[in-house]
Parts: sequence; structure tokens; C-alpha cells
Amino acid sequence: MSYVTVRGTPGTVRVVLWERDPAHPGGEVFIAGEAPVSAGLTEAVLIRIRDGRLDVVEGEEVGPAEDAPVSPVAESWTELDAGGYPVKVTGAAKADPVDHVAEIVPAKYLGDVRSWGLGTLQALAGADLTDLTKLDGVGDKTAEKWIGQAQAQLEAMSQA
Repeated sequence: MSYVTVRGTPGTVRVVLWERDPAHPGGEVFIAGEAPVSAGLTEAVLIRIRDGRLDVVEGEEVGPAEDAPVSPVAESWTELDAGGYPVKVTGAAKADPVDHVAEIVPAKYLGDVRSWGLGTLQALAGADLTDLTKLDGVGDKTAEKWIGQAQAQLEAMSQA
């Protein structure tokens, strides 16, 4: 398999793509902002390159996916439980399921948030306020709080 280094077009601050696919280094790619990211040449990546949401970073060679770096988050969250949520593997393959979105979003909103495709930290961190404020009783302050908490958790996980 081949990979390419891409980034969001200049001025991009939101999530451009989050995708799980074996073609990506570590089986998953999260592209947000202008930071360069190695990604597999999947249909979703190619569509975003063609429509101008992603730029190919020049000077980067395309090579086998096995050579691409794996993010610290991908290394520590390598398995999924039966519901498709990340499972942290610790020690001798001892699994400890963690649902970070459920730690942020109250249970009464969680089903709607997940059904709208915002059931991961990456998706919630890149959510638009107008998406979340469609929920009855959720205003701009609450939506900003949830997005900020998701962004902070992602940052903390990448620093670990």
C-alpha cells in the first residue's frame, strides 16, 4: 500500500477527515488543520484532494504504509470493543474499555451525538456549534464546553 502526506488547505482549523481504514498508517487517520499527516490513498482522501479540502505536501515521498509513523494515540488505543469504541491495552493485553465522549456528553444527549457521527473524541473536537446546539437544551456555551473538553483530551492523549 502507498501513503501520501497531506494537510488541510491554508486557513483550515476544523477536522477535514477522520477515517478508519487498513490503508492508513496504524489503520486510522485524523486530519485537522494545516499539520501534515501521512494517510493511505483511500477514496475519501482522494475525494478531499480533488475537491480542494486537502493539499498534498510536496517533497514527501510516497512509500509503503508500513514505513509511515504511527501516532502515539493510535499506538495506545489499538483495539475496539464490540461496539466499535476504543479499548486501551495495558500490560499483558489487559483491556480497559474507555468511552471518552460519555465522560463529556451527558447520557441524555449521547445517543443523538453518536447518531450524528460525533461519537469519537476526534469527531466531537471538530464538531460545529450549530450541530450541537440542535439538541434541545444545549446552547452555545455548553457546545463550546464539550468541544473544548474533547480537544483538551486529544491534546493530553497525544502528549502521553
